[in-house]
Amino acid sequence: MDKTNIENKLSALFEQWSGQQPTQISALPVSGSDRRYFRLTQESFSAIGVYNANLKENKAFLQFTGAFQQVGLKVPKVYSSDLAEEFYLLEDLGDLTLLQALEQARSAAPLSMEFPPHILDYYRDALHKLVLLQIEGAKKINFDYCYPTALFNKQSMLWDCNQFKYWYLQPTQCLYDELALETDFHTLCAYLSKADGDYFMFRDFQARNIMVHENELYFIDYQGGRKGPLQYDVASLLFQAKAQIPNALREELLAHYIKAVKTYIDIDESSFRSFYYGFVLIRCMQVLGAYGFKGYYQQKAHFLKSIPYALENLKWILKNVQLPIDIDYLYDLLKNVLVAHQNPKEVLGQKSSSVQQPLALHIQSFSYHKGALDDVSGHGIGYVFDCRLIHNPGRYMEYKQLSGLDPEVKAFFENEMEMHDFLEPIITMLTKSVNKYLERGFSDLGINFGCTGGQHRSVYAAESIARYLENRFGEQVKINLRHREQNSWSK
Repeated sequence: MDKTNIENKLSALFEQWSGQQPTQISALPVSGSDRRYFRLTQESFSAIGVYNANLKENKAFLQFTGAFQQVGLKVPKVYSSDLAEEFYLLEDLGDLTLLQALEQARSAAPLSMEFPPHILDYYRDALHKLVLLQIEGAKKINFDYCYPTALFNKQSMLWDCNQFKYWYLQPTQCLYDELALETDFHTLCAYLSKADGDYFMFRDFQARNIMVHENELYFIDYQGGRKGPLQYDVASLLFQAKAQIPNALREELLAHYIKAVKTYIDIDESSFRSFYYGFVLIRCMQVLGAYGFKGYYQQKAHFLKSIPYALENLKWILKNVQLPIDIDYLYDLLKNVLVAHQNPKEVLGQKSSSVQQPLALHIQSFSYHKGALDDVSGHGIGYVFDCRLIHNPGRYMEYKQLSGLDPEVKAFFENEMEMHDFLEPIITMLTKSVNKYLERGFSDLGINFGCTGGQHRSVYAAESIARYLENRFGEQVKINLRHREQNSWSK
């Protein structure tokens, strides 16, 4: 659904709730999901409007919200909903997440080696509330609403492992023995499936999903929750890559959490900790897979910037964690992952000779109405991809004077799946081609994107592919990016 229709639907829902039409509707930044958020304001009212085409996910969120409110947890109030139209309105909790509060505190005292004390209090409070959510909240949850699955079992863990394999190992070309890796994945998941899993598992319990509002912590984005073990959520929070919590502090916070759990249930602390570190390992792999998917496949470059932080967590795990199971092949492979990050050319089998010239990638956008393409490299025009099947923002007045270089147009394409679906097979094809060209020592490859005016779709596609190939191949390639009708050259 396009932005105008979404805003109209949310405006009607806002008026139905408040009795007033919103005076301003602002799109909030796109996150890693397909949900779209808007802030609707009027002089006396403010709300967050949500559009999500996934009806089952919406029902899960609303059911969980009601359950958490029953046990006194701070979650956003639901003002109004129209699930038939895939919309709902939530309480506006502002813009400050716990992660942002942490980053702001660190920026204010950049030379301090201490974890900001007031942020530490927030983390303790978050873990205390997490126990309430997991144990007491589970008693109010109808797990039939869970989506896409009601249980975090061995199969779910294997999905996380395979996400790491297909979305991180394969795009980075880290070689592995398929059978040996699968054997260790099954061994790890079989061990972790023995942990007590009769609780509510948030699934993505991290500082980005905790809002700081009027000095109180509120939980958001728990629609992916399901029945599962306690340890996974603690691992997710304390080993969140961007948070960079000091290792000693992680142990202190873990002890704080375990003490809070013991006020509700009896646990064997030694066994609990062993399972905990296993879930730290599997969560770390899942995060690398998620970053790989969003960075390498969806061309969201900011996710690639988080990979080094996740690898630091992995480095700590390999040095400090020894689980009571035989997964030596997996440990050795993860050590190779760390080496590959430091020495990508050597590990990926690329020639490291300093005399080898990078492969020149001539990437161009153009208009089909403005004439034939030129062979800018002297080695042939190369690939030509027709973008005219994609929804054109140039049909709307607010985008007519803009191009695919402008943030508004980028947001237009990022909020719709057509461009993603168009680029995904192209990325697969170009990755194979560039690898083959590098292997054979070729010097040039042309990649062209055309649309009606050479202004919106082709420009965005060319920019996205250039960014992906630069992130994927680094110094092995030299990007020459041209937007012919915009009279623009870069790199």
